[in-house]
Amino acid sequence: MITNAGNWNEIIKFGGQAIFIVVGWIVVNKLSIKREKDKARNDIIVKSVDSLCDLIDRLFDSARTYHSKAERDRDAEVKMKMSIQDLSLRVASLQDLTGYIPSYIECQDDVIRLRQAITSNHFEDEHTGSAELNSEIFQRIAEASLAAKRNLITLKHRQFSIK
Repeated sequence: MITNAGNWNEIIKFGGQAIFIVVGWIVVNKLSIKREKDKARNDIIVKSVDSLCDLIDRLFDSARTYHSKAERDRDAEVKMKMSIQDLSLRVASLQDLTGYIPSYIECQDDVIRLRQAITSNHFEDEHTGSAELNSEIFQRIAEASLAAKRNLITLKHRQFSIK
């Protein structure tokens, strides 16, 4: 009888250790999967924001070239409108990834201000002459471009903030 009780104690002891090891492995595995998903999400956000900043730079250059021309360029208008639409859609897709609504809303507002700065004056009209390089149009486009890039970069950096 004593040996039988001793065997049961050993079996219970071994079973407890096995359960502890399995539960520990499950916890570590779940945390590892979460860490990998977070890393992948952060990588996507970083690449997306960098790509969006490049798009804003190209849009700024296109707008400066367009508004510097003496005559209307319908092809450039279409390209800029498509780039603005692309920028807006891609910024909208960041909301699901970031989960931080205030920064996302600021970025969306910046895209709207950039669109307004580019298209509100001297755009899609039969203008004669180019806009002056020091005009308010160029200043508003530059300010809107910088604000959009600043908020996108802030959104990118927020992914790595200490929680």
